[in-house]
Amino acid sequence: MVGSIARYQRLNSVTSLDRWLIGSKFPAAGHAVVKERVNALTLPTVEDIRRDSDLFLEGTRTAEFQVLTQAAMKRGFQTREAEMDLAKLVSEMQSKTDE
Repeated sequence: MVGSIARYQRLNSVTSLDRWLIGSKFPAAGHAVVKERVNALTLPTVEDIRRDSDLFLEGTRTAEFQVLTQAAMKRGFQTREAEMDLAKLVSEMQSKTDE
């Protein structure tokens, strides 16, 4: 989760940098070089994406995942409301497991 947050923050910074470069009088060739370097530093490699995918699929095969997914679905996980307030759904599920 921390890695995802860090990636999001870097991506947000990249977006801001990209907007600045587009709005400035920065030469197009320089813009391309900066964008390529920023992407190389901030975006995950294909191997990292595959590894994340493999780990996720591995996790979905566990009994714990199955139980939690069923509980989440019963609480409306598949709805827009639950998606928009995911923290609340997770908190409610956590408090139920603590009981």
